[in-house]
Amino acid sequence: MTKRTFRFPHRLTSESFLPDRSRFQITTDTVSALYPLHWHEFYEIELIVSGTGKQILNGVSYSLSPGSLYLLTPADLHEVVPDEGQTIHLYNIKFSDNFLGEGLREALFRCGGALQIAADDCPYEIVEREMSRLLREHAGNLPMKELAVRTTLERLIIDFLRLAAEVSPAPEQPAAGQDLMRALVYIHHHFREQILIEDVAKQSRLSAGYFGEHFREAVGQSFKAYVQQLRLNFSLSLLTGSNIPITDICYASGFNSFPHFLRTFKTKFGQSPTSIRKNAN
Repeated sequence: MTKRTFRFPHRLTSESFLPDRSRFQITTDTVSALYPLHWHEFYEIELIVSGTGKQILNGVSYSLSPGSLYLLTPADLHEVVPDEGQTIHLYNIKFSDNFLGEGLREALFRCGGALQIAADDCPYEIVEREMSRLLREHAGNLPMKELAVRTTLERLIIDFLRLAAEVSPAPEQPAAGQDLMRALVYIHHHFREQILIEDVAKQSRLSAGYFGEHFREAVGQSFKAYVQQLRLNFSLSLLTGSNIPITDICYASGFNSFPHFLRTFKTKFGQSPTSIRKNAN
């Protein structure tokens, strides 16, 4: 059988963007033309410094202007579109989840996905000051550099999570112990693949049978249902945020049967993929 190829959004890998196992990177970037649809293997925080445009995040359009702040997870898809004649200047932070302490890593995971702070709600001077310090610390070579970078990043994320909760409270993910948290992070990185419960159970150092029971009790649904939910939400983002053929979306989201994908999609969202795309367009 010939292996299927997908016209799929670009995947930004940790190997390319977080070299030498640094697990952290901060830059100042400019976007003067469409930055096409993509997803990351890592977390990303961006602060808009100047310029205007829009971000298409998981199929939904958001305005960007100085002060716009957002955090993206490995399960999110987005593209950035500057307004005509505009160049967007921004801070960009990339980091892997294991760069953070265990408690904050869990808090970040439990926020449930991408976070958006509109320019009017962002304390710009405070956030820009923290970003500026991160840039200096990361570029410099002062004693305790890594500790300074980590603590500054963690303080920034804590402020971000607090602000996001005030602006737009969202339901949290279930609380999880360290063993289950490792499994959940693994699932969110690999749900697009043919992921097996045995592989996930290894992350928790449990047998597949016991892990399945433990997972259902902690999360409130089975491992299979949880993975399917992630795949369906991801397919919906691709469907509304790109022109990728629906058949390709099915397989790129982790489904291995197109009829099964169509049935489960309609059960979940109440409409067929074709109908939702038509309405979105």
